[in-house]
Amino acid sequence: MTLYILCLVLILATALLSAACGGNGPLPVRGRLAEVLYGSLYCVPVAYLSLWWWILPAAIFGITFKITGHGQYFDLGTYSKQSDRRQFVDPVVDFFFGPDPNWTKDGVEGNKWRDFFGLTITGIGVSIGAGLALIFTGHSIAALAIISGAALKGVAYVIGYAVRPNNHPTEIGEYLTGFFGGAGLAGALLLV
Repeated sequence: MTLYILCLVLILATALLSAACGGNGPLPVRGRLAEVLYGSLYCVPVAYLSLWWWILPAAIFGITFKITGHGQYFDLGTYSKQSDRRQFVDPVVDFFFGPDPNWTKDGVEGNKWRDFFGLTITGIGVSIGAGLALIFTGHSIAALAIISGAALKGVAYVIGYAVRPNNHPTEIGEYLTGFFGGAGLAGALLLV
């Protein structure tokens, strides 16, 4: 019973913290503190299994990828340049899609698939430390649950734009990113 309650708390916490990372939701924390707390939640399955030597790598990946953000991807190609700085995963995205049109031609609509891919990569990045810890300790299916939940970040924003295209669609994307990530964490806990 306690494990099921922990799973529900994880899903709720990740959804609320993800929204707080974007400056939304009812939590009093915002910005970097919310990002650090969100990224730290990816250590829960690792700690649950008492894999203490893997907590630091899980925390580093989770926090680093959450802090580096997704500023130029969250609009799914609907606006011009949103961020004044390059993102941590830009070289990976550039490799597959070429240079961002928002950086090469100001005011040009971005590529929706490029932005979707960028969101997906930043989601996977948050979960990769915990996922590798679980893979290397023989819990591959649990790792797949964590990484799959986090990889749905792009889908979360697509849903946000489908549900509320003209009324804060990214807010829905933030909540759903956390919900999917938390569901992945919960699934991993139930699978180990």
